[in-house]
Amino acid sequence: MSPGGFEDLTDGEIERQADLEQHWLERLDEGGQERARRLQDSGLEGTLHIGDGFRFRWLRGDEVLAESDFHARFPEAYEEATARLPDEEWTPQERA
Repeated sequence: MSPGGFEDLTDGEIERQADLEQHWLERLDEGGQERARRLQDSGLEGTLHIGDGFRFRWLRGDEVLAESDFHARFPEAYEEATARLPDEEWTPQERA
């Protein structure tokens, strides 16, 4: 443990974590990728943060529209944040 109470990550772990945070879209199944691309095309930005698990956010500019709690698995964090998006971010077919 480091003096601050956190375990030190190796360079390889830091690179892997940064890669996952940057390329989260590729880690989704086909349906998740399609939905995420549609949300991105509508002007939203998805961000993944790895800390005490995975936390996912949907932003429009600097405003956080939806955010997940920390989860042990990335897909669960993505699904929770996506489900928390306001109704106006969805087409009627998607919300049905």
